[in-house]
Formats: sequence, structure tokens, C-alpha cells
Amino acid sequence: MKAVENGRTVAEVCRASATYFNWKAKFGGMTASDIKRLRELEEENRQLKRMFADMSLENRALKDLIEKKRLVTAERREAVTQLKTGHEMSERRACGSIEMSRTV
Repeated sequence: MKAVENGRTVAEVCRASATYFNWKAKFGGMTASDIKRLRELEEENRQLKRMFADMSLENRALKDLIEKKRLVTAERREAVTQLKTGHEMSERRACGSIEMSRTV
């Protein structure tokens, strides 16, 4: 962008970098601080999407196990096994979901 602003033609710049028009379409008119902030927001958005996906997976898995009475230890073990196999959760996450110690 700066090369074009300094007097080089777009064709000369494009020979050196084929992504000139893509870059200009995405970042044209933005300052460096705007671009930095945009990247920070994209990273934050990615993290939030991942957190939401993890929480929704855990929520769906727990809905499969909902019962009115508290589970005894043997039933909790079976529930952890079901979460691990049926919902592909790790042992740590499955135990944490039903509030069970991993040592049990």
C-alpha cells in the first residue's frame, strides 16, 4: 500500500505481491493501530467461540444424564464412562461435569 502511495504502479507492486488487492480490500483505509485492534478482536472472538462450543458440549452431555435423584458412586462411574465414550469427553472433564473426584 505504501509503495503505491509512494509512486509505484499497482501492476509493479502486484508482480512482487499477488495479495495486494486482497490486502487492500480487507485493510484499506485502516491505520496500523486499527489493524492491530482488529486482530486482537478476531483472537478474542475465536476464544469465545471455543469456550461456547466446550460449554454446549458439556451441557448436551449432562442433559443425557439428568435424573431427579443423586447418583451413587457406581452410577457416577458409569456416567463418566458414558460421557467419555458417547460424547468423546476427557476423563477430567467428565468427572468435573458430574462433580466427581477423579480418584474415585
